[in-house]
This record gives sequence, structure tokens and C-alpha cells, in this order.
Amino acid sequence: MIAQPNKESSKKEITSNKIDISRHNDLRKLWFDTNNSSYKEKIAYNAFSPQKGIWNIKVENGSLTEWEIRGRVNSITDKSTALMFTQENLYKMAEQTYNQDAKAIYKSTVIYDQRGYIKEIIKKTNPDVPGYKPTDRGFSIKVLDITY
Repeated sequence: MIAQPNKESSKKEITSNKIDISRHNDLRKLWFDTNNSSYKEKIAYNAFSPQKGIWNIKVENGSLTEWEIRGRVNSITDKSTALMFTQENLYKMAEQTYNQDAKAIYKSTVIYDQRGYIKEIIKKTNPDVPGYKPTDRGFSIKVLDITY
């Protein structure tokens, strides 16, 4: 049986600025090794998108089985966005952060909780790219709650 998350864990965070790709890989392995294949999440998605808002998703045996935003339950048009919020996909997004070029149009930040699970991914326009005028300002995905 997997231990329930400690409420104190959200007080201590590890940001991507303090870890490298090898540490990220260790944290990703920890997620998969603890057999967290079934869970429920509440996600705050902030973006310039009609899909922004509070999402509830359910993953069973590694597959997305339920998703909901603003009363729309399991809408096929929302499924691709809901898939983006699974922990497995968040680890893939975080890995891309460590492999991005310093002159990439967007910069990402990954925040892990005390256990090493992803708590938030923030993607913003990179101010170091000269002459680039962004059409959007990026997004953030924040895990508000997760239960196993």
C-alpha cells in the first residue's frame, strides 16, 4: 500500500533551478517505482485558452478514465487537454525543460514537492530572445490535490 501524501509536504519544494536532469530522472523513477498507476488529481490550468480552469482527472492502471472541467464530464473534446495533466505526462514535460536551449522562445520552471512529485510546471515567454514578440504568455499547471 502506498502512503498517503503528508500535508506538510507542500511546504518544502524543490525547483528546477536546484536540480539537474539526473536528479529529475531519479524523481521520475521514484514516481514509477512506487506504482502510482491509479490516482485522482485536481489541477489548476492557467493559460490563454478556453481549457483554462480547475480540472479533475482520474487515472486507473496508468490510463486516463475520467476528466471534468466546468461541469463537462468526459467530453471527447477535452480529453487531449486532460491527458496533458497526468503525472506521467508532467514528468515528460519536465524532462523537456532540462533539455531546452537557453535561447528557446519559452522558459519553463518545474516545482517538485518534498517527495519529489511534480507540483507545478510554469512555461513563460523567454525575455532573452531578442526581437521576439509573443502571441501568448505561456501557461502554468499546478497540482492542487492528488490522492492515491
